[in-house]
Amino acid sequence: MSKLVTKVLATGAAVSMLTLPGLTPAIAAPSLGNGNAPEDSATSPSESAPANPDESANETSAGGSSATSENDATDEQDSGIDAQAAPEGTKVQLLNITDFHGRISEAGTQVASVVEEERAKFGTGGDNMGTGVLSTGDNIGASTYTSSSQNDKPTLDVLNAIGVQTSAVGNHEFDKGIDDLTGRVSDAADFPYSAANVYDKGTENVVDGLDEYSIVDVGGVSIAVIGVVTKDTSSLVSPDGIADLEFGDPTDAVNRVAEDLENLPE
Repeated sequence: MSKLVTKVLATGAAVSMLTLPGLTPAIAAPSLGNGNAPEDSATSPSESAPANPDESANETSAGGSSATSENDATDEQDSGIDAQAAPEGTKVQLLNITDFHGRISEAGTQVASVVEEERAKFGTGGDNMGTGVLSTGDNIGASTYTSSSQNDKPTLDVLNAIGVQTSAVGNHEFDKGIDDLTGRVSDAADFPYSAANVYDKGTENVVDGLDEYSIVDVGGVSIAVIGVVTKDTSSLVSPDGIADLEFGDPTDAVNRVAEDLENLPE
């Protein structure tokens, strides 16, 4: 179980959300920055659009996709990001994949077809800047034989081909431990994994190899995507591979990172 929270850094941009068929709904928390929003609440595209380009950008949770490499996202964070205003009426579409669990035989073709169909329907031109693809995690683990027999490498290949730009970590990403996730899995993925609430034990330092958030580019609109995972992860996977980790409160982590993003220079 995990979440992604997206923040449109270009204020004035409307975000259209779509959940792929057969998968769980996209979740939104438009007021996460003040800590008063319910943890899970549905959103519509109209809720995602600021009333005017001077308002701060909304934060919306989604599931993720690929075009930005982990190194690209890290470089952008290290160099600083300017939240420049986009023209009022600018629109982007985010497609959400969640709990894929290596179902490449059962759902791989369906998901790829829906992504391509929705990309084409939304298109580009005019106010429409394009489509991003995100994942909320649990991409791998608890997989069917076709994928699990090859350590889920075929699943990562499929998600790369679909164009996933970023993913939160789910508890199943830790099935083989943190070293496997930040090593073999991350090396095979063309997209970065984010986990703002996974800390080195006894600290609030996000574990090496994972970022608090990543930046995806959708037609020139920069979107910060915050990843978090359930704080119950330590009771859901083998303790041997996560002995040096702590899983913090996801809401606190999202609020902390969202506040940092709100304070980016305009």
